[in-house]
Amino acid sequence: MKIVGLILSVMLTASVACSLPVLHRSLKNTGVSHASARKSVARPVTVDARHPKPGLPDRASTGASRLAPDDERAFLDYAQVSSRSLNISDKGDADAKQGNWAQAQGYYQQALAIWPDNSAALYGLGQCAATAGDTVSAVRYYRTATYSDNSPHTTYNTQTKDVARLMEFVLLLGKAKQEQEALTVYRRAAHLLNYQDAQFNGGKPYLDVMLPEFGGGPNELTYTPLRLAAMAHVGIAYEREDLDHKLAQTELQKAIDSAPDSPVPYFYKGQSIIRAGGRRREALTDFQTAAQLGDDDTKAVVIKQMKDHSVERDAKTEQDMEDIQRTQAAQKK
Repeated sequence: MKIVGLILSVMLTASVACSLPVLHRSLKNTGVSHASARKSVARPVTVDARHPKPGLPDRASTGASRLAPDDERAFLDYAQVSSRSLNISDKGDADAKQGNWAQAQGYYQQALAIWPDNSAALYGLGQCAATAGDTVSAVRYYRTATYSDNSPHTTYNTQTKDVARLMEFVLLLGKAKQEQEALTVYRRAAHLLNYQDAQFNGGKPYLDVMLPEFGGGPNELTYTPLRLAAMAHVGIAYEREDLDHKLAQTELQKAIDSAPDSPVPYFYKGQSIIRAGGRRREALTDFQTAAQLGDDDTKAVVIKQMKDHSVERDAKTEQDMEDIQRTQAAQKK
């Protein structure tokens, strides 16, 4: 019986370990190790329905305590606490998507009361503050989520792979006129976006057109706040495209408006239109603009994309169909 009990205990631990990565999509994005768990005393939440301006959680007053990383009970407590907190912040995300910012703020505060290291909730509160026009608080929330330590063993989110959140942070820092920090965060985010899955692509970046570096070197863009903002919008669009093509194209249009001399946003806007099943004529225009503005490598990638997806042929078909419909409409008159 002792052997059976030991086997069941091991299986339970393995089951939890296997389920954690898929338990919640945000758990991956928090960059948190399984080394720590926190318990906290719930605190009352005050929400201003018109202008929610949350303050940073006071970690010293939460009653949070760390549990030994090699303790099985601590591991199970971590799984329970973190998943419960993430489920609540998920509700906040749903409300935020609908524009219910006051309700979203309440959920994020509840999530942090349970687990102060929930970066999804911290980022969510940053969005609430930004929407209310409180850039200072928004920057503080994003900074806390990006730079804090969540355990004695693993740095919290300094190795994050949530590029979109980092790019949102870049935009907030630019708005706050903190340009040097914005550049630092952008470089980290661009590096992740350009190289994070390179090992599955023969060691090469998986992006078709890499996000550029800034600094004025021979292969770098000269820095301007608008160019940095444009590339941040491209980064958000690229990572969010699989979830929402409309959102991605909106971000890419913001990038084009900020840096109309850069080929990068035009290229990815054309690509997004194709993937979303949109108008090939519009995609062709964006690709052609990217080719005109880009260097030889960019032109080669653009030509390959147009050939692989038959963009020119399909754009001509669209034009022919429109001409036929226009002729038929004129004849009916």
